[in-house]
Amino acid sequence: MTTLTIELPESLTQQLQTYQISKQQLRIAVTDFIQNYIRQCQAQPQASTDASLPPFLATTLSKLDRLEDQDLWRIVHTVMDRVDLVTMETLSAKQDETHLNQASSNQAQKLLDRYDQAVLIRAKAIALLKKRGHDISLLQHSYEAQ
Repeated sequence: MTTLTIELPESLTQQLQTYQISKQQLRIAVTDFIQNYIRQCQAQPQASTDASLPPFLATTLSKLDRLEDQDLWRIVHTVMDRVDLVTMETLSAKQDETHLNQASSNQAQKLLDRYDQAVLIRAKAIALLKKRGHDISLLQHSYEAQ
């Protein structure tokens, strides 16, 4: 079994704790999600999978295959802008408490989309490094529920 690190927004971590979701329950949910996602990817031709992505993201992902290992490591260690992360978490927490106005809702969605894209790019970079025989164990640690 391989341990994989995922970074979660603070608001989501708090929700996991609020609903008392155990590490085992989280592990099962994430594993089920990934297995279903892989089945969907296998069922779809590669072209249609890429077509469902924004063009710039599909292009970026396809270019990763041609990058040198050092460039992939740089991507792996790149984090979304801290200000954007804090803003996204703040808007998410505010949304949990009350409804956001349209401008804030749009901003939250744009930040979430950017975050999702960064996670996808980082995940592909990690997968490529592992496929190329690199030890990615330093990137791995378990989620610890409080």
